[in-house]
Amino acid sequence: MQKHKILLPENVEVPDKIPYYVYQNDFLIDEGMTSVASIENTAIGQALHLYADYDQRITMPGTYDIVITATIGANSYSTNATYTISDEPERDIDIIVMDRKIEIEDDCNYTLYKDNEKLCEGMYNLCIPSSIEPSLDPLYLMSMDGASYTDKRVFFVTPSIMGAVKDMRSYLDRLNRQLRIDSLEHTDADYLLWLKAGMDRLNLLLTTTFTMTLATGAIRDLWLVASQVQCLRTRYLEEGLTSFNYSGSAVQLDVDVTQYLDTLISQLETRLDNDATKLRLTLHNRGLTSGSGKYVQQSAFAGALGVSRGPAASPIFRR
Repeated sequence: MQKHKILLPENVEVPDKIPYYVYQNDFLIDEGMTSVASIENTAIGQALHLYADYDQRITMPGTYDIVITATIGANSYSTNATYTISDEPERDIDIIVMDRKIEIEDDCNYTLYKDNEKLCEGMYNLCIPSSIEPSLDPLYLMSMDGASYTDKRVFFVTPSIMGAVKDMRSYLDRLNRQLRIDSLEHTDADYLLWLKAGMDRLNLLLTTTFTMTLATGAIRDLWLVASQVQCLRTRYLEEGLTSFNYSGSAVQLDVDVTQYLDTLISQLETRLDNDATKLRLTLHNRGLTSGSGKYVQQSAFAGALGVSRGPAASPIFRR
């Protein structure tokens, strides 16, 4: 089922079903009726959330134009959309949210889990409970269909974490600037997994339990370094699988960048280990070993404690 939205004036009666038409190269190839799932009142009218089933009949790769038209009395109200079917293998799409609302496009009944704890269930729209805080540890959506099941990761994150994703992408995408290898085109969910792995690695080195939901300063810097190492290890394997060597009578071609990745990984590992040792001492001296990862500069205070013994201090002399 495909989700659409159409806007109607607030004073008109909403029909139970609204027709849709599917075109390819200006030829009508499919038509049917949408079902109204919900109605949302807005400042400019009624927003109808619709579901159409043309995706169950259209399976050939290509781009299709969708036209949904509601005729009410002498007036018509339309909305247009594009539906694309790629001939590339479809990747599992994880979900990233920051406002607790999970929108699901297919018509399966999903259950949301945190570890093995069931949080909620439903179709199309789910809401993350208020007891769950943003984290790099993903939640899981699961749907059972007989003996098979579908699962998706749900990342409930903060704007600060998405800023770290952007920083990671701007640094690491330079390694694949001209998209030499399709498998090196990673999604935001891929970067979130590397950021989680980097968080776990850094917490192990620092003996801390930071969540990185608001990481700043030296903590954020080393967290990104640890995450970059995790990403580069994956890229090292992908580059290694595509490396090749060709030698002819007059031509020799060698494509292998793994040696440069190996050097970069070693440099980052050395920096991570050295800087983590210094940072661990600083954090533990300040009692900063848990929380969001916000690094606060604090002034160091020095003092002296003196102890004296005499008739006024010792109970032995006061007898």
